Amino acid sequence: MRRLRAVVLVTGCGLLAGCTTHGLPEAATTQAEHAASMWRITLAAAAVVGSVTLALILYSVVRFRRRDDSLPDQRNSHLVLEVVCTAIPVAIVAGLFAYTVSTENKVNALARDPDLVIDVVGYQWGWKFSYRADGPLDDDIPADAPTISFG
Repeated sequence: MRRLRAVVLVTGCGLLAGCTTHGLPEAATTQAEHAASMWRITLAAAAVVGSVTLALILYSVVRFRRRDDSLPDQRNSHLVLEVVCTAIPVAIVAGLFAYTVSTENKVNALARDPDLVIDVVGYQWGWKFSYRADGPLDDDIPADAPTISFG
């Protein structure tokens, strides 16, 4: 009974410690909210998978512990169990992949008429940012600097 109380107390403290925004600051844009939502869903999926895995390990340890010197049942395979144990992780990964692609498409979507346009030039050891409202890019980048233009 004492151990059960200790387990409940430790588990409760661990669960209550997670009652925050999971280390994320408050989202300032819709893109940040989409990314935070993806983080929360992925974290929840990881918690569920971890909890189920831990429960199955503990069940196996208790249920199949050695009680005498007899050998356990010797089987070559269990097809249904093998298929289920392969299909569930594949389904989880496929679901998370689809959700990630959907979120990335929302985050990376370009507006037809953006409020702000920034020209960015990357050169060795630095970046140059110019706002379109200020006019075109000026040529104060060293002439021998290799450049890559975005925008």
